[in-house]
Amino acid sequence: MPAGDGVAGTAPHRQTPILLKRRRHARTEDEIIETNVTAMLQAGVIEEGNGAWGFTEVLVKKKAGEVRFCVDYRALNKVTKKDGYPLDRIDETLEALGGALLFTTLDLHSGYWQIGVALEDRDKTAFATKQGLYRFLCMPFGLMNAPSTL
Repeated sequence: MPAGDGVAGTAPHRQTPILLKRRRHARTEDEIIETNVTAMLQAGVIEEGNGAWGFTEVLVKKKAGEVRFCVDYRALNKVTKKDGYPLDRIDETLEALGGALLFTTLDLHSGYWQIGVALEDRDKTAFATKQGLYRFLCMPFGLMNAPSTL
């Protein structure tokens, strides 16, 4: 995955790094985390890290009972300047399609992962697990301004 233009609106480069203490998890949760980390490593979504930044992982239960691996970026989002770029209005977008005869849809698997993270911003995406520290090569979920990069 080529590096992108950076993590949209991440903390300023002079920001003091944030390193949060890793949360304790049940053994079954640790196994889920390890499985997800291994899959992301193999897919080229993350790499091992060694920087001064680090956020905690969290498992979120979905409606169907599945568990989603996430990183808690609330501390990073607090020091991030909100992106001022306005998102498209859905009503205006639909109105613009008024006379169209053909439509198509595109569903990207893990959409944010289609966007690379600039080298200088990768440490800011780091998270700690029992196995070590990792950082994203692709845009992770949970960053305040990530939607405006799509």
